[in-house]
Amino acid sequence: MLSGQHIHLHQALGLGPMWLSHEAYVCDAPEHAMTVVSTAAPVLAIETTSVLQDALQQRPTPKAAQAIPIQTPAPTPAPQTKPVPAEAVQRKVTQRAANLLAIIAQAQHQNPKTTTTAAKTPTTSTKADYSQDTLTSLTHKIRHCQLCDLSANRRQALVAHEISDCRLIVVLPQPSLEDDIHGHLLSGEIMEMWQKLIKAIGLTSQQVYVTSAIKCSPNLELVAKQHHAAQCRSYLERELQLLPKVPVLLLAENQERLWQRLQEWCGSERLFRIPHPSKMQRNPAIKRSAWETLQKLQPHL
Repeated sequence: MLSGQHIHLHQALGLGPMWLSHEAYVCDAPEHAMTVVSTAAPVLAIETTSVLQDALQQRPTPKAAQAIPIQTPAPTPAPQTKPVPAEAVQRKVTQRAANLLAIIAQAQHQNPKTTTTAAKTPTTSTKADYSQDTLTSLTHKIRHCQLCDLSANRRQALVAHEISDCRLIVVLPQPSLEDDIHGHLLSGEIMEMWQKLIKAIGLTSQQVYVTSAIKCSPNLELVAKQHHAAQCRSYLERELQLLPKVPVLLLAENQERLWQRLQEWCGSERLFRIPHPSKMQRNPAIKRSAWETLQKLQPHL
């Protein structure tokens, strides 16, 4: 911004042409500003003023200042943190499942078994009479059972081992895939935990009768249903009849129908239940409640 005072002073001093920026403009001089009168060259002052006015009229309109984009720095990536316990548990479970599928594939490759198409409708449940069977004869019938479609696709029927000094009966809902591969119940990674649990209440594996409500492990194409359990019901009922007054421990929390059936056969006094060891392995926080239940069971042994 230039005032007329600066222009007149420049010309009066004889400093030659005054170069101005194209964005400069002249403002009116304040009322109190001093007026410079040139007595030496009045015509020059008038000419200079006229030239200045012409230049101001031809001066282009100032352009708005072009906005300069501001480059913001890229956001700093968040620091990598260690996985939380839940993520670590999920990763471990995923790895365990992958290992299990690899074991299944290897077992099927070594011992392939022809599978047949499962029945589309459930097999009608028949109440068999095993009241005259001993554990030995009952075991033989279970191994050769053909009452439902699981028998057509199974590798084997898993039965409990006879023991002479039975102090505890353990009931599982059904065998796991690892049980089917290893040929006995409570096998694989959970076996070590299970051994610690029974040792804590003063028992050995030779004093525990381990059985299941469903005797065959379903393959990858079948899922165990209630009609499968119904075909095996008489087997389990006879097993409990042959081992009277022995405490019964169910390794499942969400099997309400099985739990009610066990109450009918055994009563509530000698019946207990805790989560399956595989669930306790995935969720260690529930071990405490399981241990409290085992302490209540211990006086009945």
